[in-house]
Amino acid sequence: MTDFSEPRISGHNIFGGRQHQSDTNTDRSPHSIIDHAAFDAYTKLRQIAKDYNCEDTLVIPQLVIVGETSVGKSMLVQNFLGFPCSFSETNIATRCPVAYCLRYNSSLADNEIHFSRPSGLRPEELADHLKNYMKHIEKTTGFSVEPYVIEIQSKHYTDFEILDVPGLVGGDEDPKRREAVERITEQYVRDPKFSIVQLKSAEQLKSNAYGIRCIQELCTKNPAKYNKSLAPRPDYRSQTITIQTFFDTFMTHNTSATAANEGLEQSIQDFGETYFVNMIFDGYSFSKHNFEENVQYLQNLPRSEKRNVDRWITLVNNAEESEKFNENDYRKLIGIDIAKTQIQRLWLKSFRLALPKLQTIIQDHLQNSTLKYDAAVRKLTQQDPNTVRDCYRKYIDDFRRTLQIYIAQKGEIFTAFPVDKSAITYHQLESEYNNNWKRRYQLDWRAHLTYEQMEKKLRSKMQTDQEHNGLLITLNSKLNGSRHFERLRRIFSYMILSFKPERPSDDLIETAEAHIYGGLSDYENLPKAVREIVLKLINETFLLGICWLTQMFAFIADMFAKNVKKHLLCNKHGQLKGHYKFLYAVDFEYHEIIRTLMRDAICFIKQARNCYTSYITHDLTLRLKKLTFSIPPEISHETYQQKIEGLHVVSKTKVTDDSSSASVSSLKSTMNAVSTTANLVASVAPSPLTAGAAATVTALAYNAATIADVYRLIPKQDILKAIFGSESYLTNNRDPQTGNHYENGRNTITEIYTAVCGQLLYSIETSFNTHVCMKLDEFHTLKPTSKLSLRDRILLMSDAQIIEMSNLQLDDVQKEIDDSWKETNDLHDALDLIKIAVRQIANNPTSDATTARTALTTTPVKQEELSERKRKVRTKMAQEHQKEVNNLSRRLPLRTTTTITDHRDTNEKFSDSHVENARFANETEHQLFLSTDKISACELLLKVLREHDREDLEYGLFEDESLEQDKSNPKVQQHIYVDANQLDEEDEDLQFESAHLNVHNHYSRPPVATSTINSTTTANGSRSQFNYANAESSPNDTDYSELE
Repeated sequence: MTDFSEPRISGHNIFGGRQHQSDTNTDRSPHSIIDHAAFDAYTKLRQIAKDYNCEDTLVIPQLVIVGETSVGKSMLVQNFLGFPCSFSETNIATRCPVAYCLRYNSSLADNEIHFSRPSGLRPEELADHLKNYMKHIEKTTGFSVEPYVIEIQSKHYTDFEILDVPGLVGGDEDPKRREAVERITEQYVRDPKFSIVQLKSAEQLKSNAYGIRCIQELCTKNPAKYNKSLAPRPDYRSQTITIQTFFDTFMTHNTSATAANEGLEQSIQDFGETYFVNMIFDGYSFSKHNFEENVQYLQNLPRSEKRNVDRWITLVNNAEESEKFNENDYRKLIGIDIAKTQIQRLWLKSFRLALPKLQTIIQDHLQNSTLKYDAAVRKLTQQDPNTVRDCYRKYIDDFRRTLQIYIAQKGEIFTAFPVDKSAITYHQLESEYNNNWKRRYQLDWRAHLTYEQMEKKLRSKMQTDQEHNGLLITLNSKLNGSRHFERLRRIFSYMILSFKPERPSDDLIETAEAHIYGGLSDYENLPKAVREIVLKLINETFLLGICWLTQMFAFIADMFAKNVKKHLLCNKHGQLKGHYKFLYAVDFEYHEIIRTLMRDAICFIKQARNCYTSYITHDLTLRLKKLTFSIPPEISHETYQQKIEGLHVVSKTKVTDDSSSASVSSLKSTMNAVSTTANLVASVAPSPLTAGAAATVTALAYNAATIADVYRLIPKQDILKAIFGSESYLTNNRDPQTGNHYENGRNTITEIYTAVCGQLLYSIETSFNTHVCMKLDEFHTLKPTSKLSLRDRILLMSDAQIIEMSNLQLDDVQKEIDDSWKETNDLHDALDLIKIAVRQIANNPTSDATTARTALTTTPVKQEELSERKRKVRTKMAQEHQKEVNNLSRRLPLRTTTTITDHRDTNEKFSDSHVENARFANETEHQLFLSTDKISACELLLKVLREHDREDLEYGLFEDESLEQDKSNPKVQQHIYVDANQLDEEDEDLQFESAHLNVHNHYSRPPVATSTINSTTTANGSRSQFNYANAESSPNDTDYSELE
């Protein structure tokens, strides 16, 4: 704080002889067009925008001064401050915007200036302070777009704020500096909330005004010259005024009234709203005078300028008689006080026009803040263990009920999950699975097709087969609930059936024929080769496909739970958002239930795969054909209606020419091959006529044959033929030298492979539907894997355990209440200040205030009434706040007790052993409860779930099978590339690999039996099981740090 109690120059203080209009008038600064209420509202809004991080939504009008270097920007700022603040030193330039916030403070002494920011600074120290700050920026960042704020208070100030940016640099002397300054200027002049004051020298013509042209380019260029994200501002001129400095040069060059009038008119036409100032007379230099002399000069400037301009007008009027200087239009545009007033008026106009929108935004923020406060108070009340326990019970009940109707997609769920907004296509599902599901295990499955691959294949076949269009429609349909499972079934079937396995080579067939029976024979055993190769092809097609399907089912089930969880937490149970221990416990219990269902399905599929590939018989395809032939053709099947090209059914009909006694013979259909399409052909066969006998006509009808017509002509199947094998399917003519039987073997392999594929596909579909899909439709009836459900254990927990699970701290909740309370009161203050500002506009109607006054009507509110209302609101909120804190404080001892209290309903029965084991269902749940923060709990849960997923994939494998099967170089094949002569039995690395290739697997594959028409063979392979612990880890296997 600076006190100029001693006279500075000629007996004047810092503000010279300028005296307040009346020492008794302490309400306003003199000659101010900006009322105190408007600026109070402005500063409060700026504070709210900054404190509550809402600057993007709360757009508050501001003002920026721009122009070239040395056009008088600093001089203009000094005229607002009343004392010099510019610095002049070689190689030191303005490196960042400077925001000057001037505040009227009637409590200060007449000759007193107070610096709020930076605190304790003196007016004569400001120039050096800014110079040192610019040196600091130059050494650190070079330039900065963030403004440096100077806040000053005085009894003689008008409430106002201006932003002064570094001066634009023309020419090529320092291109880096020019680019940096333009980048800073672009950031502000392109922002619609900034009104622009652009400065230029009065003697500059429009074509030579580099600064004006540069500002126009920075505002309107599309895209922006530097920051491409900034939208263009084509209408910037409507919020811009031009200040032309060095008006003494204009006066020197225009010595006649005609020239002066024409020059001023041309400037107005070129630059729009324009004002003229002359801030330096007689070569005055601030650097050659001391601080007090410069203060005196600034205070004398308006009077000196007025004398010089009036003297010039007199001279130009005397220079000619025909025309006089147009004082009515132009005199009001000249003068530093006039320019300052118009700059203030520009900001005030923008601010008043923004008031209606600002009031609406503040009201919206106030409503949200009130809701936050109410939610915080509710959260405080929910610290009560009984309330928390009841909330947990209700959440679990609602989760199970909502999940069931969500999966079944009952009508009750459509409001919360409308199909048009929440349903997704398969492409979206696949993308979410690949990119965002952190439990995804990287699988290489040779039959897998991506969405793009499937779509391409389906579209290529649509022209010849319209059935492909149905699957394409299914792919792109937006689905919800269990219908995802049905679509997944179709997609999996399409991948399997469209996959073409590798054609067995002669080498493979001959190798697989090897068979020593009793040590006496190694004859070519083609039936054995067929079995071995079919097993190989089925495993290549299905093994990792089943794993992929398992992962997709787990992902979809997890997606269902997350969608329901989000719905409940965003609506009915929002108070539980911070209860991560409880929510993760619910997630884990759901996972355990789903996992049990999935493992039941996997176990069935595993055994079915073993059966279908271990016992392979030639009768398989024959029985399938006979079973198909035994279906009555009268049963309507779309397949039966397919027409067979080249085959027709001929119908014969005899008709007499006596219509009264026409007779039609019974139709007899026979198969005939004809070269034409179906026609109706009439042939007349004359028959012997007797007296009175009528002539007969035989009509032949040719109709295209269907599969149903063919089936009608196949004799009825003998039951015994479907029981006993009766046909050979492999040739006995086998020449080991020529391999003439290989092609017959390949055909048989293809036939049996296709039949087994159909069998296995049906088993997979029925297993997942039976064990997973149908059970999920009845989810509310499913029992958890532990003895007591989480719901039951919560009912048996002590109050201390409930509080520990809730993990909510009273201090955090109270801080949340205090913060929302402060925000609510700040917003109330801002809203009151806006209303006062609008009332001021209504009481002092001007052309600038007309729009705001008509757009925003309000009843005048007395300041006393506002203060009383705010006091009552604050008192009521404080009382409610303290009441809840006190009530909870009385219950705090419950946090330390370990006594178990029975909180069950009277009709819920539990044994004493249940009470003793009420807390944790398993070690994972125990570790979740011990976690101290959400991050560690999330990492723990994610790690456990991924371990379970890996175990579930292994659960479907036999001992000699590996998830690396379809990789280009699986570990099980590493020995192929090792030179046996270089093996070292004591090699530690080799021992390490060997130890980890022998993985314990509790689900070993049983010996298999091969049954053919010629022989029975028992085979038992032994291949090492894939070890997950030492497999090449995928990105999803190692990163547990990411959160849900």
